[in-house]
Order: sequence, then C-alpha cells, then structure tokens
Amino acid sequence: MSAIVAEGLVKHFAPDIRAVDGIDLNVPEGQIFGFLGPNGSGKTTTVRMLTTLLRPTRGRATVAGLDITRQATEVRRAIGVALQDAGLDDLQTGRELLQLQGRLHALNTRHAAGRAGRLLEVVDLAGAADRPVKTYSGGMKRRLDLAAALMHEPKIVFLDEPTTGLDPISRESIWRYVRDLNVSEGVTFFLTTQYLEEADRLAGMVAIMDHGRIVAQGSPAELKASIRGVEKKALPHLLCVTNLMVHGVEVPAIRHGNTLARPLRDYGPADQVDVIATNPPFGGMEEDGIENNFPTEFRTRETADLFLVLVMELLRDGGRAAIVLPDGTLFGEGIKTRIKKRLLEECNLHTIVRLPKGVFAPYTTIKTNILFFTKGEPTKDVWFYEHPYPDGYKSYSKTKPMRIKEFEPEKSWWENREDTERAWKVTADDIAAGGFNLDITNPNVVDDGHEDPDVLLARYEEATAEVEAASHALRSALSEALLRG
Repeated sequence: MSAIVAEGLVKHFAPDIRAVDGIDLNVPEGQIFGFLGPNGSGKTTTVRMLTTLLRPTRGRATVAGLDITRQATEVRRAIGVALQDAGLDDLQTGRELLQLQGRLHALNTRHAAGRAGRLLEVVDLAGAADRPVKTYSGGMKRRLDLAAALMHEPKIVFLDEPTTGLDPISRESIWRYVRDLNVSEGVTFFLTTQYLEEADRLAGMVAIMDHGRIVAQGSPAELKASIRGVEKKALPHLLCVTNLMVHGVEVPAIRHGNTLARPLRDYGPADQVDVIATNPPFGGMEEDGIENNFPTEFRTRETADLFLVLVMELLRDGGRAAIVLPDGTLFGEGIKTRIKKRLLEECNLHTIVRLPKGVFAPYTTIKTNILFFTKGEPTKDVWFYEHPYPDGYKSYSKTKPMRIKEFEPEKSWWENREDTERAWKVTADDIAAGGFNLDITNPNVVDDGHEDPDVLLARYEEATAEVEAASHALRSALSEALLRG
C-alpha cells in the first residue's frame, strides 16, 4: 500500500513562477524516501503541500490514504513533521516539550509521559531531558524535534533537511535514529535533503527535483549507475574517479579513453542520455584520422567543435546540455558556422552565459561561455547573460577562483528573465542573418571602443588561416591551368 501518492501536483506563487511544476510520486509504506535537490528546486514547497500547509494550485495528493485538500485535518492527525526550522520553546525542558506535544495530540497524561521518556532514550537525550531547551546544541535540538514529530505515534513523518548545518557526528546520529525508528516502529519517512550522501545512506528510493520538476527517480544504486563518462587523459581520469568515490559513488562508471574515437554513426538510442555537462578541451587538436569519424560537413581536428557535434547526437529528445566553449567557437566561421546552424535548427539554444577572462587561469586566460540548450525543438530566441567579476576582482587565479555563489544573480534571473545591464535577448532570425555569429556584444552597456586583445588575436589568427587556405587553393588552380595549357 502507498503511504504518499501525488499526481500532477502544481504550485504557482505568481503567473510566471512555478515552484512545483506537475510532479508524480508514489511512496510505499514503511520506506525511507529521499527527496533530493538544490536550494530553490521546490522540495520544501512540495513538503508544505503534502503536509497541508500550502494548498496546491492543481493536481491531487493523498497522505495515509487521505486527500490533502478535502481531508486536511485528518492528514495532520496522521503525520509527524519536522521542518527546517525547529519550532521549539527554549524555556521548556526537553521532557516538558514532548509531554506538551503529546497532550496536544490528545494523549492522556500517563501515556504522554511514558511516550516522552521512551523517545528521549531513543534519540539519546535522556540525560538532558530535564534541562531547558535553550541549553541544547544544534544537534540536540534536531533530535528533540524529531522526537516531537513522533510523539503521537504517526506512521508517516516528513523530515525537511533535518541535518542542514549540523556537524558530521550529529548528522550520523540523526541518520542512526531515523533508520532505527523506520525498523522498530515501521515509520515511513519522507526525507528532503541537499546531500547525495544522506539520501544514499538512508533512502531505499530517491527522487531528484530541479526547477520544480522530478528529473530522475530510482534506487540510490540505480541513480549512481546512471552517472557515466569518458576521460582521455590519465590524470583527469584519476581525479574524476576519485571525486565520484568521495561523493558516494563506490564504483564510478568513468572509462579511460577518447570519446571522439568512436564513429558518430555507431551511436544509437541506447547511448543517448537526458543530461550532459561537459567542459571539452578548447584549443585542443585531435590526432589525424579522428575527424573521419564525423560527417563530411563537420570534419575538423578541433576538439571543442567535435564535442559540440557529439553532444547534439548523444542527447535524447528533450535532453538538456551545458557545455563550456571559448569565444572562438561563437564567432568562428566555416565548419564552426555549419555546426552552429545545426545547433540552432535541432536544439533550443536558450541561454549563453558569457564568462570573463581568467576562469581557467593560469592554464589559459581566454574568455569562455556556457551554452545551455535542449534538444528537440529549434531555437527562437537566445538569451545572453554577461557574468561579472566579483567586487574587488580584476581576474581569477588559483588563489582567487570562481565560486558557485557568484551565480546567484543568474539563478534569480533564470526563471524571470528580462533585459538588464547584464542580460539581453537576440532572435534566432537575427543570428542567422548575421551568419550564425554568436559573439554578440552586450547592447546595454556603452562600448568603450576597445576589444579584448585575446579575441582580436584569435580573430586575426583565424583570418590568417583562411587567407592561407585561399592562397593555397588559388596556387593549386593556377598550377592545374598551366599544366593543361
């Protein structure tokens, strides 16, 4: 029997903000179910709907067989809830708080006292039971909050990020108590978390949420097995495998080899995936013959260009990609133009985040970009976002690297896009008219008349190469004409 069922659950906070965008869930009784995702993905909003604290915009859900909208009062009696911010009275002792919780759930005085005593032992707070809650550490308060959620003996308990901010020892304690209660009392736990390790250690099934939608679902082992890749160079391959092992993937499916060595025609539906994130080695040149694995119109020895063609091939319809490419790909002509034309015709290239110089310093200082696209429908418009240096920075370095928190402005803008001093939109028709040049400058800032020297040098080198190629072709044509004459 299912403890929790959701069908097409939607929550809008404004016409254009979908915190939860049509999710389906089925959580069996007696299971620890992990609900994984980054901040802002919609996890907490989902929990608030399932616990009757928010009314869904659309869809339906049942908890313990009770409809969350029509039978909200009965749902509240059937569940226990421990939200991110523990609602504890600092002036009460731990024992007093639990006994009051029991009385509020209609337990008689004797039953409430007995249940409180047992749970204090279960969560290892018996020694602190008669101390004021204000003297408890953060980990102790989380354990007390868990005990409070269990006072009325619910069969379903919602834990919303129960270990966020806790030290490793306190996190381990919470995990142990959840496992023990799941076994000893048969409690179904619905656990939201940002931590892959936490979901892996506790949950029998996991759903991953992002931008209001469930993007993956399965057992932790199945989800970990779905992460696979190929790395050509020995040291990066070792680092990649080690990093995945550190993050809980015991046997990483990362092959040591060259992805581009396999002919493009040999890839089929079984090789296609839903998500690709890659940072191909821009500026790299493949060994002779690798280009023959690709269709004639895309044959080049430039690694980044070949990877872009391969990524388009490996995505399923509806699949999403994020790929880091240099400015040279954006303004390049010839084969690059044909590749970009195909990208805009077969994929929705919806966003290009333009990064400043030095992201990969000291290895290279050239400017790079993150291209975000979805396969299966042509591009109508491309949004550009110019990522600035943090305050006080003039470049990045080993001691001053780019940090993920710098992208908070992009995240805030992502779901509510508008022209700003950093963001602008260009139609696909305008891009096609410009020869598929994606190196489009920000129209919302005043041009100071100077351009990046690295960009100018790259353009000069490309133009020089084109002139040399044209000159060679002209000499060959003249030689043939003289020989015929």
